[in-house]
Amino acid sequence: MNVLYVLFLFLNMTSILILWEACHRCNGFDLRGEYLIGLGILVPELATLLYNSAMLILVMLLASALFTGVMALFCYRRRQVIGASTLMWIMIALTWWSLAYAMQILRSSLAWHTVWASVQYLSIATLPVLWLLFAIQYSRQESAPSLRNLVWLWILPVITIVMTWTNAWHGQVWSRLEVLPWKDVSLLKMEYGLYFWIHAVYSYGCFFAGLLFFVYQAMRSDQAYRTQANLMLLAAAILMMGNILYVFHLFPLPELDITPLSFSISSGLLALALFRYQMLDLMPIAGEIILNSMGDGILVIDAHSRVLYVNAAFELLTGLAPGVAVGQELQRALPDWSDIFQHCEQKKTAEIEVEIGGVKRVLELLVSPLLRQNVSAGCIFLVRDITERLDLEKRLRLSMEVGKKALDESYIFLALDAKSGQVLDVNNQFVMETGFSREQVLGHTLLQVGFWEVSTRADLARRLREQGQARDVPITTLSRAGKPQHWRLSVGAVQLAEREIQVWVAKPIR
Repeated sequence: MNVLYVLFLFLNMTSILILWEACHRCNGFDLRGEYLIGLGILVPELATLLYNSAMLILVMLLASALFTGVMALFCYRRRQVIGASTLMWIMIALTWWSLAYAMQILRSSLAWHTVWASVQYLSIATLPVLWLLFAIQYSRQESAPSLRNLVWLWILPVITIVMTWTNAWHGQVWSRLEVLPWKDVSLLKMEYGLYFWIHAVYSYGCFFAGLLFFVYQAMRSDQAYRTQANLMLLAAAILMMGNILYVFHLFPLPELDITPLSFSISSGLLALALFRYQMLDLMPIAGEIILNSMGDGILVIDAHSRVLYVNAAFELLTGLAPGVAVGQELQRALPDWSDIFQHCEQKKTAEIEVEIGGVKRVLELLVSPLLRQNVSAGCIFLVRDITERLDLEKRLRLSMEVGKKALDESYIFLALDAKSGQVLDVNNQFVMETGFSREQVLGHTLLQVGFWEVSTRADLARRLREQGQARDVPITTLSRAGKPQHWRLSVGAVQLAEREIQVWVAKPIR
């Protein structure tokens, strides 16, 4: 059995034992044979015990523990998602805090309260850092720093736990502790020492830093991600508000720590984010990650020709050292390329020849203006190396030339990329029969140019998928004017430079 399932079972069994003992303390009430307790869930008859203050607080704490425990299990099942493991440990820490506080209020001795107050600090000290780590992972995803690089964040939480357990020697966390009765509940009154405030400043700082990450995500993301971030902000705000009310004695009953009592509300908001808005299934991906994963080169410059962004493919294509070009003037970063990347006021496409490493290459350049409030703020360049494609098309034309000459000129020839469906070559007869120019079809699919009659395309695609070829198949196509045309089509495949090419030969049916 997985460790987490064992831990969850232990936490829930602890819930049962706590509740069992609490019920025996409530007017000597005997649960045996009359009430059913299972994993922290009570039958309706037990509601009569809620008039007892201790019982009411315990039920709320155990409900919080159960809710956060279930959330921990759900996160564990999504642990392959970035941030899910951290969120799981947040839920485990909340569960631990709720159960430890429930144990604390079961006895009235000062020693008992002190021990369980110290136990709670295993969660209290670590939660702020876990929250900050989750916020970083959620907003940054693959670009988030590794946990190993953020290990220094744990220094103060570890010191806090040690200081808490040794407080009897120095009194720097709690300078004075006193157990006070409130109705039938024993609560711990605390006066804080100097180190507690150091811990508080650090913890609130981590929480606020995490909030800023989610605020940033909520402001810049699409609607689905924005809702996720807003729910996390609200959940964290409720948790923080409960803790602030307790620490600064702003709650009407200052000795009652309402922080763990707020976990059910916070966990409910988290459940909404998880199940309704699929937070661990639909995670934001930074645009920089997407651009860096593209095979085409990307260059972005501002209005003053300073480099704002380059992706890894552009650095590889131009020979730039990784990470050094951003912030530099284009003339300095790419002295041999500065004439190519010029500002433009409208979109345009061009093919250019350059020499890279002593070899001539043909690049396709797509240029788009970068607009801010309808004012040009720079340019975006997409650079694609098309040398191999042009060379392949040239070789294909040469390889087909013999076949073209051997056959009657009334035959129609097409060559298509078998993978993408893009047209690589057509003969003059195709142009004459269909009315499409070569420029209109080359580099496009037949579907994009409006060549297909719908039923014919589906039938031919099924035949090619099942048989891999076609022979004298009657098909109906559309001319550029939209007029139906009837052909007999044969399709075969050739392999050129590890690229599969479909060769189409058709004869019009007169």
